[in-house]
Amino acid sequence: MNCVDGQRTLRDLSVQMRRDVAAIAASLLPFAQLDWIGFISIPDLPTPIWQKELPPAAVLATPEPAKSADALIACIDDSFWVCNMMEKIIASAGYQFIGVNDPLRAISILLSRKPDLIFLDLVMPTANGYEICEKLRKISCFRETPIVILTGNDGFVSRLRSSSAGATDFLTKPLEAEAVLSAIRKHLSQGVTSNQGVTSSSHAPTDRGASRNNSVSGSASNDPNLARFSVAADH
Repeated sequence: MNCVDGQRTLRDLSVQMRRDVAAIAASLLPFAQLDWIGFISIPDLPTPIWQKELPPAAVLATPEPAKSADALIACIDDSFWVCNMMEKIIASAGYQFIGVNDPLRAISILLSRKPDLIFLDLVMPTANGYEICEKLRKISCFRETPIVILTGNDGFVSRLRSSSAGATDFLTKPLEAEAVLSAIRKHLSQGVTSNQGVTSSSHAPTDRGASRNNSVSGSASNDPNLARFSVAADH
């Protein structure tokens, strides 16, 4: 009951306690019937206010030697909010973006789109990030694709398991826009340097025009006032 402080939604409690939302609601029902607690309906979260705004030139001036107009970045996270924020960061930097909120469909969607880099949430209600990473590494076109794990658990065991599963890198929530873009530049640059002419089957040119810049989680956005943002540690 320490978590029930009037500041958390059922979804927040589900993530924090690692239990199903329905189970959380059922466990709280007796307290609600005694009028010890109450439930209220809240609207969707508004678009967050950036903590610090940077002029558009600050983003445009960032060196991106490996970026191409065709680079596609994917984010697999069950949180629509996280995918929307990642879309703002990635699209504003000039990359194409695809967001996947249903981890059970992630592999089939990635196979159809063949992204150049993948951000993968570690703990999701219906799937395990380690397992998704391992399955992707068994597919020839994703053996060399950078996979960056996203998680709120910055522990040695998590990092070790991520590495064992085939992850390329590890970002800890709450995320910062600068860290996200730095990871993209770093791994796309390494891919161009080490895989040029070797992994043509993995990153062969495809028709990645305007249709590629679609997000499963919503339409693409382009926010030039890019700054740092914090995503609440979902897991």
